[in-house]
Amino acid sequence: MSKFRLAVNDRRNDDTLFVNVLCFGKMAESLQPRLLKGRLVSIQGKVKVDDYEDENKVKRSSVCIMADEISLGPDPSSIVNLNQ
Repeated sequence: MSKFRLAVNDRRNDDTLFVNVLCFGKMAESLQPRLLKGRLVSIQGKVKVDDYEDENKVKRSSVCIMADEISLGPDPSSIVNLNQ
C-alpha cells in the first residue's frame, strides 16, 4: 500500500487543495521510487469523502482518492522553464 498527498492548484485564485491518494499492490511498489515533489501526476479512481470532528469540535472533511490508474508526467528536474 502507498499513501501520499497530492496538491491540486486552482490557477484562477491562489487556493490549493490537498488530496490523499491511496494505491495498492504493484502500482504502489512501482510508484514509490518515482514520486517526486513537483512531478505532474494524473490519477483516476474513486473519490471518498469522510466527515469528522477535530479535537476542538470543529467539523472537517477529508478527501481521499482510491487510485485505479496513475500516470506520471516528466521528471521535474528535466523540465526547462523558458520564462526565466
